[in-house]
Amino acid sequence: MFSMNLVLAAEFSWRTLLFLALFIFLMLGISQLLLLLPGSVRHFFSLLLLLSSAFAGGCFFRLPQKLLKSTGRFTPHGWILGVLRGYKAFHPLFLGLLAILLLVFGFFWQRHQARSAA
Repeated sequence: MFSMNLVLAAEFSWRTLLFLALFIFLMLGISQLLLLLPGSVRHFFSLLLLLSSAFAGGCFFRLPQKLLKSTGRFTPHGWILGVLRGYKAFHPLFLGLLAILLLVFGFFWQRHQARSAA
């Protein structure tokens, strides 16, 4: 964000920085669950999920406002793009709690798998 602000001469916004941090936190929670997949399919499935989420969220081409508001906002990439463009989206508190839930669930499930394998 800082480099883009320097290159584009845009204003710094704490709000944007917090939303981007929440987006990274949410993606970390999703990746925590992907670690539960076997190693042979983990990379393929995680790249497929990342690519499809970015594609449906409008990262590769600009989605029309109606499409981004109706379906794109249900992906993490569509949510962050919608929020940054000022569209109505999920409340950040909901996504923060979802990210925490995903991280905690993934952590304890991995711990459970490690104990049962030992």
